[in-house]
Amino acid sequence: MPPLASPLAAPLAAQLAAPLAAPPDNYKLWGGCFEEEPSDVLRRLNDSLGVDVRLYREDIRGSKAWAQELHRSGHLSDTDNQAIQTGLEKVEKDIEEELSHKTRLCDPEEDIHSVVERRLYKYAGDAALRLHTARSRNDQTVTDAKLWMISAFQKLQDEILRLINVITTRAETEIDVIIPGYTHLQRAQPIRWSHFLLSYAWMLRDDVLRLQEQKNRLSLCPLGSGALAGCAITIDRERLAHSLGFNGVTPNSMFGVGSRDYIVEFLNWASLCGLHLSRLSEDLIIYSSQEFGFIQFSDQFSTGSSLMPHKRNPDGLELVRGAGGLLLGDAFTFSCILKGLPSTYNKDLQSDKEILFRSYDKLIDCLKVTNGTMKTMMVNAEKGTSLLDTGMLATDLAYALVRRGVPFRRAHHFVGAALKRALTLGVDLQHMPHEEYLAICPEFGREEDIQKVFSWEASVEQYTTVGGTSRAAVQHQIDLLRAWLQDYPLTCNCQVSGVICDIVHANINVLKYIIRIEIAISFFRMIAEIKTMALLAACILIPAVLSQYNNPIEIASGIADTDQSHLRYISNEDIGYMKNLIDAYRNYRRLATDFEVPHDQDTKYQVWKRNADIINTLLGIPRRMLIVGR
Repeated sequence: MPPLASPLAAPLAAQLAAPLAAPPDNYKLWGGCFEEEPSDVLRRLNDSLGVDVRLYREDIRGSKAWAQELHRSGHLSDTDNQAIQTGLEKVEKDIEEELSHKTRLCDPEEDIHSVVERRLYKYAGDAALRLHTARSRNDQTVTDAKLWMISAFQKLQDEILRLINVITTRAETEIDVIIPGYTHLQRAQPIRWSHFLLSYAWMLRDDVLRLQEQKNRLSLCPLGSGALAGCAITIDRERLAHSLGFNGVTPNSMFGVGSRDYIVEFLNWASLCGLHLSRLSEDLIIYSSQEFGFIQFSDQFSTGSSLMPHKRNPDGLELVRGAGGLLLGDAFTFSCILKGLPSTYNKDLQSDKEILFRSYDKLIDCLKVTNGTMKTMMVNAEKGTSLLDTGMLATDLAYALVRRGVPFRRAHHFVGAALKRALTLGVDLQHMPHEEYLAICPEFGREEDIQKVFSWEASVEQYTTVGGTSRAAVQHQIDLLRAWLQDYPLTCNCQVSGVICDIVHANINVLKYIIRIEIAISFFRMIAEIKTMALLAACILIPAVLSQYNNPIEIASGIADTDQSHLRYISNEDIGYMKNLIDAYRNYRRLATDFEVPHDQDTKYQVWKRNADIINTLLGIPRRMLIVGR
């Protein structure tokens, strides 16, 4: 007798045989057992699309890698994998175009993961419904965030390296400027201005090293951890991780989805870097005040008063100084969120990306403002020297007594007595009568010996040991930093690909030096012979537009402003044309360098679209220049 047919068997078989249902317009990755929609107030609190839209590239990249791994492991057919890969590429293009035109997504979904999957269904059909096999948003969102942070780390590192390079260049150029050094904000000893600048370069170098240390711990891929228990199907997590550029995998699935130590570490690092920028800002603000007045900020990084016409305010650095406190607050805030959480994923962790993006945006803007301020400020060497007073050489007098055999503590006491006597007489140390010195301590010696002490250059030059402020010691610091910077080449973030980008990178360093010497004409002849005059201009000016190098505009200006006698093969009209291109770059400078507009989303694509006209113009350097070259 055959078994009785279950009343549920037929309907269930019919369901399995039926095609997969299309996702609704309001696509959710959950909700099968829910009958009611979340309340509006919960939606407002829960939905994160406005924040995590910045992760759309990383989400698509992770999804493509996940589909590929499912395919390699035998859990996804060739047809479905191809449909998903092609569909995700179309989704990425759609989102890019929508963000470039509207600056936001209007999808009703709660997060970027839902948006990508729902849009994928439009292109890949039922194959899209297989993408999430054995994957959870818990491991997906952590993977997206880590991928984004790896890219963000490189951008932050590049900005810090640019700032260190600016500081080092100024230190080398202004090595002979001597200013007062301060402790307790009181005049202490003469130092080289360069020595002061380099003290911050070393702080920033340590920031780069700390960032590098974080990258090793960050580069463990959590994808394949599932919700918390791991992956229920057989996949190769190591292969998956390496396909995404990670160095390895998280060793424990609960740790993989629940840990946010990498964000805590980044926020703490950002607060420390912000602290360094804040202290530098404070020093520069003080030095720019009328009471000190030996530096002046450019108009680009200063503002005025709505009431007092004479005011020139260092608002840029004041904002950087204030941001240091905000960065510290973000680090503390997120640690407070984590402190009381039970293991694995809790929705409290959704705030991680909001705080992460906010701190990143704030810090990278601060680095750019500080970089621009440092690059464009003016230093008044004479005013710096005028702030020196002979009392600052009291320590040098003590050293002079020590060299004559007086114990330092006694020498310190004798010089203190000399300072008191000079104050009583109403003179400074340099002009106090010689007999007054001898009355205090005969070891002060001859008057000419005492007067030799009163030299700012001699004072700074006596500190010859490593880390000192003598010329040789400061130059040694500069050389060390230059050598270290060579190990950290700046990463190209430009969107130009192929031969143009390759030639830009290959020739930019050469051009920096060729243009500054009088053999530039030979270089132009060579370019003309191979009929690539336009490419030369591209090599010079594309990096300027894309701001990939420290002073690209100076390179372009170096050609445009060069005396005609050195460029006999270039006509006045051609030089004028290049000047117009440089002016066009200057007008677009803020847009072209600011690849990441803060707040809502990453807008590299949007900025590239707006700059396309400039690039096309550069690549269209007039054909007649080739004729001139011949």
